[in-house]
Order: sequence, then structure tokens, then C-alpha cells
Amino acid sequence: MILIIGGFLLNLILTHSTELTEHAEHEQEHTQELIEDPCHAVPEALQYDVNRHVIGLFLVLVISGVGIFSTLILGDRKSKNTTIAKTLQLFKMFGIGIIAATAWIHLLPGAFEAFTNPCLPETWSYGPGFVGVFGLFAAYSVQIIELVAHHRLHKKNSQPNKKLSEENASTFVAPVVADPEHLTVVSAAPVGHNDNTHLMLGKGDEVVRTVALEAGILFHSLVIGLTLGVAPDSTFTVLLVAICFHQFFEGMALGVLVGELSFTRIKKFFGMGLIYPLTTPIGILIGILVHKNFNENLVELIILTGIFESLSAGILFYNTYAELMSLEINNSAVFAGLTKGFKFACFLSMYLGSAVMAIIGLWA
Repeated sequence: MILIIGGFLLNLILTHSTELTEHAEHEQEHTQELIEDPCHAVPEALQYDVNRHVIGLFLVLVISGVGIFSTLILGDRKSKNTTIAKTLQLFKMFGIGIIAATAWIHLLPGAFEAFTNPCLPETWSYGPGFVGVFGLFAAYSVQIIELVAHHRLHKKNSQPNKKLSEENASTFVAPVVADPEHLTVVSAAPVGHNDNTHLMLGKGDEVVRTVALEAGILFHSLVIGLTLGVAPDSTFTVLLVAICFHQFFEGMALGVLVGELSFTRIKKFFGMGLIYPLTTPIGILIGILVHKNFNENLVELIILTGIFESLSAGILFYNTYAELMSLEINNSAVFAGLTKGFKFACFLSMYLGSAVMAIIGLWA
């Protein structure tokens, strides 16, 4: 009897020991899979100096502010000085080149990288196609917003001008002198189409265009700020230098366009002007706060980054080609009236702006 009980207990112990061994081996295999799978790997603890990141935050804030306010102040002066006008034109062309390169080299590759990330679930298996979907959505949205704003502004400004035009049309000055050389002709402009209406419509379109452009830039600024905020010390310095150059030149491009708006100085300086240098530091601050638990392979973060970069690219593409290049160069009477030499300088400035942003994007 004792032998039977002893044999039973021995068999039970051996069976349980085998199960524990198999369980341990399974756990070890699972742990090894997690280590080998970067999507589920625990982020490696790298050296991270909070003080350096805080200093970087304020450095980006100052440089971004210098970039946008330097050209904003120049554009806001509306000086009739020929030299200042030519300088602003060159800055504007330089800015167009910067915006174009930002869309092509900084935003588009980042969006493709996010949506082709192997950590994304099967729901997002269409990959690169989502870049086009969100980019196209952003471009169409801006176009519709501009169209609605244009029609509302046209309706608003055509009402008072309609009455004035009717009064002008009903006014007829008859000739009192037989000699044709002494005839006085009074003509009226077509209803709702006087010069003031076109001027107001043009200013309204510029506001919508510039606001949409800044929105696209701010999306991107928030993303690069977060990237810098979570960057370890090993890559922080190189990334900081690249972002400082990026923010400075992009700020110059935006400042020229904001400075030309018909807003009050309070709106231009404390509204559109101030929000730009604050956005990237906000992203850096968020990165500093979450860096300990930050995982770049988090699915939600990858998707959000891809969407933001795609939306920004769509806005900047539309703004660059459908508006800035079209209205400021191809269909601009002002640009057509420039000398050949200055036109060459303008194109050179635009290409230089693109080259600068390309170097920053490739180097970083």
C-alpha cells in the first residue's frame, strides 16, 4: 500500500515538474520573441539629460521667433522704398522654395515611413495609399474653405457696391458743346465689380490662404517638436541644430506672407505671428514629459504621426502650386512687369530656399 502511494506521489511530482519546465520554456520563448520583435520590445533606457532638452526648448523658441518676426516686421511696414520692396519679393520667393521643399522632403517621406511601418495592424495594410488619402483630403478641404470664404466675401462686398453702381449707371452727362474734342464722357463700372470689390476679395483670399498655410506648418512643427523632446542625448544635438535651421527659415517664409495681410498689428503679431514660435516648443515640452514611457513603436503614435504629416503635406502642396506659384509668379501682373534680371534673381532665390531645406532634411 505504501509502495503504491509512494509511486503515485512520485509520478505526480514528475508530471508537475515537467509541466513547470514546459511552461518556463514557453515563457522564455515568448520573452525572446518580444525581444526580437521591435514592435513589442521594451524601449532601451538611453542617456537623457532633461536640462539639455529644456535649454533646447528655449533655443528653438527664440530662433523660431527671430525667423518669423524679422520678415513679418519688414512686410508690415508696407514701405514704398524700391529696395525694401525688392528685398521682400526675394524673401517671398525664398519662402516659396522653403515651403515646397518642406512638403516634398520633410513631410512626404515622414508620412510614407509612418504608414509603411511594420508595427501597424492589418487594418492599415494599405500603407502608402493612406498618405494620398489624407493629403488629398487636406487639399480638397482647403480648396472648399477658400471657395466658401471667397463667395461670402464677394456677397458681403457686392451689396453696398451694387447701390453705388446703380446710381453711377443712372447718371448721364449730356454734351453741351458741339465740338467732339470738348465732350465729357462719364462711364460707370459694371454692377458689383468696381476696383474696391476686387481689392477686398484679393485681401480676403490672402487671409484664407495664409491661415491654411500656417495650419499645415503648425501640424508639422508639433510633430518635430515631439521628436526632439523624446530624443536621447546621442542624437539630440544634431537634431536640435537641424530643427533650429528649419524653424528659422520656415519662419522667414511665413513671416513675409503674414506681414502682407490687411490684419491689425495685434492680430498679425500676437495672433498668427506668436503661435508659430510657440508650437514646436509645446511639442518639445510634451516630449520631455513623456520621454520615460515613450515608445516610438506605439501603434496610435505611428498612425497619428502619419496622419499629421499627410495632412500637412496636402495643405502645403496645394498652397505651393495652386496658390503661391500660380498667383505670385505665373499669373501675377506684378511679376510679369519685373526686369529679366530681377526675375532671374527671384527664381534663384526660390531654388536656394528649396536647396537649404533639402540639405537640412537630408542631413538630419
